[in-house]
Amino acid sequence: MRAYAHILLVMMVLTAPVAATAETSTNPIARAKAEIEHNCERVEYPPGFASTRDLTGDGLDDLVISYGVRCDGTASYYCGSAGCLTEIWIAEQPEKWTLALSAHVQGVSPTLYDGAPALKFVNHGGGCGRPGSESHISIRIWDGAVLRTVHENYERHSCTANPNSTGDTQ
Repeated sequence: MRAYAHILLVMMVLTAPVAATAETSTNPIARAKAEIEHNCERVEYPPGFASTRDLTGDGLDDLVISYGVRCDGTASYYCGSAGCLTEIWIAEQPEKWTLALSAHVQGVSPTLYDGAPALKFVNHGGGCGRPGSESHISIRIWDGAVLRTVHENYERHSCTANPNSTGDTQ
C-alpha cells in the first residue's frame, strides 16, 4: 500500500526539478539509506546508487545519489516516468555536503559548459511544456549557492515553459 501512495505522490509532482533547501549532512549516503530502509522492508541497491566526483571544480568530491533501488520487489517505488529521485550533494568541505537538488530526473551526467564543470540533466518533457515522453535537457552549474540552469532545450527545439508553445526558436 505504501508503494501505491508513493507512486501517486510521484505522479502528482512530475514537473521540472526544483531546488532543495540548504540542508546539510556529514553522511548523505547513510541518510538516504535510512530513508529508503524506513520505507522498504527489502532493498536492493544497484551499482551506482551513490557516486562521487568533483562537480564544481573545487577539488572536493561531490555526491550524486540515485534512488533507483528495488523496494519490496518493485523498481518503481522511487521512480516513475519522470525518472528516479536523484539528489545532488555539493561538498562544502571534506565530510560536509549541502543538498543542492532533490528531483526526479531521467538521467544526470557530468559535462562542461563554457569550460566550467556542469551537470547535464535529462528530464521529463512536462517540465518544458511538452509531452512527458519527449525529453527536456538542462545544463546546470553550481554558482556557490544553487545549481543554476544555464542552458535548456527540448530535443531539437529550445525549451519553453508554455505548454501551448511548439518550443521552436524564432
